[in-house]
Amino acid sequence: MSVGFGGFCILGASLYWMFESRAERRYELGAAGHSMGQPALREAIKLPISFWLIVLMCITFYAGIFPFQTFAQKFFLETKHATPQSAALLVGMLPFFSMIGTQLFACSPTASAGARC
Repeated sequence: MSVGFGGFCILGASLYWMFESRAERRYELGAAGHSMGQPALREAIKLPISFWLIVLMCITFYAGIFPFQTFAQKFFLETKHATPQSAALLVGMLPFFSMIGTQLFACSPTASAGARC
């Protein structure tokens, strides 16, 4: 199985190299490593409030959810006296409902008018 996966990775890298070299010949690309300059703090502050709400949501999620996921099964086993199967189910429900809830929230009537579902 590992040989098959390794072959798949080599095939993917080869296809990427082929498409990249084909694109270099076909299109005019800028110099590699050319930067547009450093972003200024004043420009970052002027970003829309929706951007900052998403940033806050991501920080909250990563700070609050991922550490809990690490110790959640042990928490359910020791404090709530759950079986290992029900503890695993409870821990798995959070990302599952997050995936579904994110899509439902994005497609809700209260979402921005430009959103496509």
